[in-house]
Amino acid sequence: MESNRGSIHLIPVPLSGSDTGYLAKEAIEVAQNINHFMVENAKSARNFLKSINHPIPLQQIEVETISENNKQNWLWVKEKAKLGLNVGILSEAGLPAVADPGSEIIKSAHFDGYKVVTHSGPNSMIMALMASGMNGQRFTFHGYLPAKKEELREKLISIIKNMAKSDYTNIFMETPYRNKQVLEMLINNVPQHFLLSLSNNLHTANEVNICMSIQKWKLQDINKYINAPTIFCLSKI
Repeated sequence: MESNRGSIHLIPVPLSGSDTGYLAKEAIEVAQNINHFMVENAKSARNFLKSINHPIPLQQIEVETISENNKQNWLWVKEKAKLGLNVGILSEAGLPAVADPGSEIIKSAHFDGYKVVTHSGPNSMIMALMASGMNGQRFTFHGYLPAKKEELREKLISIIKNMAKSDYTNIFMETPYRNKQVLEMLINNVPQHFLLSLSNNLHTANEVNICMSIQKWKLQDINKYINAPTIFCLSKI
């Protein structure tokens, strides 16, 4: 790697609804010294930069949104880094490139010999796994489950069949407005002795982490667990 090249910095941002108090001081300081960012969402990125009191006026900070054209994304980042400028990668919430865009840019950076630097921050998937009490040695993250009911049911059936052959924890996420559909589908299709853990509003005053058998979930008022960013963990007892 050429010493005069800029580096690619993976900058954490707060989870939805939380604040910068959950971020490492080092990560904030690095972000304050970067003026070029490739981001998942320009509006949320500028809000984050404002919240950390970035010393440069927002209109002078260059923010480029990640597109579906990875070649174009990497050329933008590479152009800055070749000039010796550091570039920050930001997702809308949590860590970039983990259940969020950015991994292809990072792969290109490695292929072209540019330095990639990580910075500590929150990750809802790992936090939910921590709080679940389930197997933290072997787990699978499925990302978002299918939105259509029949496809969702088929996906859950596939997960359940695979669980019969392993002790992996299965982790998935959903957008708030589909939480009720997912919970109902889980309760109606997963064997009653399986464990389901739900974590929502992580890193906020309203954080909820609850784990119980499907049998017990059937007795719950699930309406109080919806309409919030949620991570689900599923396992055998």
